[in-house]
Amino acid sequence: MAWRTPRTPIQVINDWPGSGDRGERKVPTTLVYNADDTLSSWGFMCTDDNETLLGKTRREFFKIFIDGATIAAAQRQGLLNAPKSTADAQRYATDYLREVYSHIKETIEMQIGRRHFGGGWANMAVSFLFSVPTTWTRMEIINIFKAIIRDAGFGIEGPKHTAQVDLTEAEAAAVATLKTSAIQFNA
Repeated sequence: MAWRTPRTPIQVINDWPGSGDRGERKVPTTLVYNADDTLSSWGFMCTDDNETLLGKTRREFFKIFIDGATIAAAQRQGLLNAPKSTADAQRYATDYLREVYSHIKETIEMQIGRRHFGGGWANMAVSFLFSVPTTWTRMEIINIFKAIIRDAGFGIEGPKHTAQVDLTEAEAAAVATLKTSAIQFNA
């Protein structure tokens, strides 16, 4: 996750909870729920969360199952870790993104010193750009994902906050490669 202010270069958030000194940029898409269905841990913290105790349940790779066709295919193939329904997949995605959002907000506020003074997060201009799996071709699925993003807190906490779905993951990877390449490309 990267961010910047008008006077600073892009900053990359790579101090994810539970990551230790790994400096990973990509957080595992993993959740562990308690037996009472409350969230126990997310991302790197799931590594140390022993789900075999106390009836905990691990959920992984759930975003693709927001699409009913994908979940149906997974169930036909007997994938045991697939969510039981698209509603479950949507809940897992919302819970996960809510944790990501909370960490981003806290990290930025701490780094720029606006946690307790200076206008705070709600007064900042914040734009979130999301990509979606290339397999999501129906607008219905993209609209469901947009609702998940909003429900997780992205783009709604301040008047200058926005969140949008802009690219497929393949397009986003191509843009990232072009931006970080040592070779100059001209259109």
